[in-house]
Amino acid sequence: MNDNNYHFAKFHIETIPAEYQKSSIVIYDLLAEDGSHVEENQKILEVMIDNRITANVSALISGKIKFYKFPGQSIMDGEYLCRIDT
Repeated sequence: MNDNNYHFAKFHIETIPAEYQKSSIVIYDLLAEDGSHVEENQKILEVMIDNRITANVSALISGKIKFYKFPGQSIMDGEYLCRIDT
């Protein structure tokens, strides 16, 4: 039996302003180390929108983080960015 609890963080296009929703969006920087413990509301990564605007993504829960996307990789609506094990 697996007692692990976890949360998958997905990118949702509606979280950015409508005028940028068809723009190129890439992971710009990881603000937490892969495999480290993060706290709820801690900024965990930064995305670059249209090569000129950055936005932060925060953890929704505390736990150990495993990133699925890394700097330079493009992201699309619904893609998993990371998993946080509690």
